[in-house]
Amino acid sequence: MKLFANRDELWLARIFSLIIGLVAIILAIYFSDILNLILFIYSFYVPIVSVPIFFAIIGLELPTRNITAGIIFGVVIVLFWSKIQTFFNIDKSIDAFIPGILANITGVYASIKFDRLKNRK
Repeated sequence: MKLFANRDELWLARIFSLIIGLVAIILAIYFSDILNLILFIYSFYVPIVSVPIFFAIIGLELPTRNITAGIIFGVVIVLFWSKIQTFFNIDKSIDAFIPGILANITGVYASIKFDRLKNRK
């Protein structure tokens, strides 16, 4: 009996382990204290996970492409939130996860509307 059925899966697991380890090391070097690291991770986690979970709880079954569009909108806003705050002179006390959640909801809604518009034709 073989230990691994497919050698490609083993190499893929090794590559992803290396990538995750390098990202963890970079984050540990970049953030000087654990609170800032937790807030940084939280600002990505909440916009990505909370909106699809909310839609699942209320019983909406959305296609993967709609959820993916929302996630992309949310991540883009979270990544560029500090630049948006500076450009539009927005209060610095607003953390990135709040606009990220709103962008995620907007992305899902826009994707649903786009699908309905495309299906009409």
